[in-house]
Amino acid sequence: MKQNKQEAASSFYGQESYAVIWEWTTTDEQIVIDHVTEITKDLMHLWDQQVIENVYFKAEAEIKNGMDFPSISFFIKASNVEEAKKHLNELTIVKQGIAKYQLFPVGLLWLGQKPETATKNMGLNNYVAIWSRKEIRAVDELTKQQSEAVIALWNQGKIENVYFDVEGLHKENKQTDFVFYVLANEISEAQAICESLPFYKEGVASYQLFPAGVLWLTKSENQSKN
Repeated sequence: MKQNKQEAASSFYGQESYAVIWEWTTTDEQIVIDHVTEITKDLMHLWDQQVIENVYFKAEAEIKNGMDFPSISFFIKASNVEEAKKHLNELTIVKQGIAKYQLFPVGLLWLGQKPETATKNMGLNNYVAIWSRKEIRAVDELTKQQSEAVIALWNQGKIENVYFDVEGLHKENKQTDFVFYVLANEISEAQAICESLPFYKEGVASYQLFPAGVLWLTKSENQSKN
């Protein structure tokens, strides 16, 4: 029996978000091919259950070992990091030792994807930018400037799906980490966009960029009703 909307909303009250970045741990192309159906089924199940959202898929990832495997990144909702890991550790891709993941605590979804941005930026590369505060100090005014700059980039269609832990919701995260996806022709352009932000200019935060693909799955509650 399916949950109604009120029950589903209640079940996610108090949950937090984590960005999930994957790294292949195998060079065996056949094991990936053999399990691709299970891997996809696992992700679709978590998405259908509203455990994960905003899933990006890149068919030809820039893998360190030279293999041409796809890459996936997404956000997972859980009460704490242990619960997030429990979900992920049950996935075929983890149990078979095919890939490992990194978890980054982030805030709630602040700015999603504009439909016009998706149309306008077709053909551009996507990069996920994972930000971490370098130091903890009073940055109220700088945070305001950062927020305004991020909104401006979002309005320009240069970034999307921004998660920002402005209030420090994550108990295990003493820094204000945030994540967004950058749309650019190449990585140097994505770097320039990130480095235009006040947090970077003032040395408050640093970032890591990972190649991502197109937005594949948004939020399951946005699916058409059966």
